[in-house]
Amino acid sequence: MVQLLRLLLASWLLVFGLVACGATTAENDGPELVERSTLIPPSQTQTVTVAPAMASATDIPFRAPTTMVAGVNRLTVSPSSTPLFTTNTPPPTRTPTPSPTNTATLTTTPTSTLTPTQTPTPSETSLPTMTYTIAPLPTQNPAATPLPAFVCSTTWFFTPVPTGCPSASPQLSNMAYQRFEGGFMIWIGNQQRIIIAFEPPTAVFPAWQMQPDTFVEGTVLDESAYNPPNDRFIPVRGFGLVWRNDTILQDQLGWARQPERGYQGYAQLDILSGTRYIQGPDGEVYVLPADQTTWWQIN
Repeated sequence: MVQLLRLLLASWLLVFGLVACGATTAENDGPELVERSTLIPPSQTQTVTVAPAMASATDIPFRAPTTMVAGVNRLTVSPSSTPLFTTNTPPPTRTPTPSPTNTATLTTTPTSTLTPTQTPTPSETSLPTMTYTIAPLPTQNPAATPLPAFVCSTTWFFTPVPTGCPSASPQLSNMAYQRFEGGFMIWIGNQQRIIIAFEPPTAVFPAWQMQPDTFVEGTVLDESAYNPPNDRFIPVRGFGLVWRNDTILQDQLGWARQPERGYQGYAQLDILSGTRYIQGPDGEVYVLPADQTTWWQIN
């Protein structure tokens, strides 16, 4: 009899557990929110006590011949309220707005405007006509400014004298002169030099040149290769040697117009400009500038 009662009690508990499982979905397996409690602001603190309802059952163990069925109890915790904590935000304070102060207003008082008075128009005054008379200035010849006398330590052999000074005193020398179709030659004995000048002076460059006299007395020059016209001559001695050795000079001078003519004369050099002054057979003076671009004759 006791076993029968135990069996009935176990069956009832099993049925009760199955009904409780069927009435609750899977979403309610955990604690359910029965009521939401709103917290009172921090100024009023409220203590909330959550007292879950506990349901208990006493399992009465029993022995079954073949199966042991244990009772299943489903406990549902339903808190009376879940506390929600909120922060009490103090209301914003009003920012005091400064009251505008009275601003002084400047009042501009217009000044009186001067009314221009009418200026009388000046009448045109005729100016007297002025007559200018230009008096001729007296003609006056400017006085020549005398140049300071330049004194050289040596003298020139001719006049008018150049502005420079000669390199040496004039010395009388044996000289020779010969005229050609295209110029002339002068031999200066004490210098053993031969001056060759071409005519006209601007026809060739250099317009004149100077060569050393290398002729040796007693030397006979061969004239068989030359055949001058009847009124022309073949140069001899030092002039002939220079003329034969330089074909360009030979072409520029041409044949001699007269035989060689000897005389005594002077030759001087300007120490500053380098110009040479050579005396000719008739007293004329040949001026030979140092740049050799030209030459001319004085006296």
